[in-house]
Amino acid sequence: LNYMFFDKKTVHHRLSTLKSHLSPLPSPLSMSTTTSTSKSLWNDDDFSIRLLELSDYHKGYLKLLSQLTTVGDISFDDFKAQFARMPSSTYFITVIEDLRSHSIIAACTLFVEHKFVHGCSAVGHIEDVVVNSSYRGFGLGKRVVDHSLSLAKSSSCYKVILDCSDKNVPFYKKCGFIEKEKQMRFDF
Repeated sequence: LNYMFFDKKTVHHRLSTLKSHLSPLPSPLSMSTTTSTSKSLWNDDDFSIRLLELSDYHKGYLKLLSQLTTVGDISFDDFKAQFARMPSSTYFITVIEDLRSHSIIAACTLFVEHKFVHGCSAVGHIEDVVVNSSYRGFGLGKRVVDHSLSLAKSSSCYKVILDCSDKNVPFYKKCGFIEKEKQMRFDF
């Protein structure tokens, strides 16, 4: 099934933005397993880095998110409804798909907040950065964050901010972030 929620012009613009701002995955990427066999070298043809699609529900996107936080029991209809509520000009969920297993193995959400300050500029917010535990240690987290930063820049963001735990600070520093100010929150 093929679902379309964006007009062709929007899809073409978003794909053009991705192609012009995003670099390919590094090649070769090797992985070994804890078993006696090891996976062969991977090349760029083994991965797809792109924006979230409805079909990613069936490719384990929510299961991947559950490695980060509580997701809950979300039906495909609920997923479609939530996906439709996310405007294409403000929500950019970058995913990496392993084309061999047809599974989503990494993700990063960029939310673009349009502002009146800084000449009607925008602020990017990065959330939900996760890499499947079997694929960690190969730079995929940095790859999805870098892609989100490129999308933020092309969306005229003057800065990108995120919240993270102390244990993740070194990772985000590798991505070019600096520690600044304090996080505050109000829970309901």
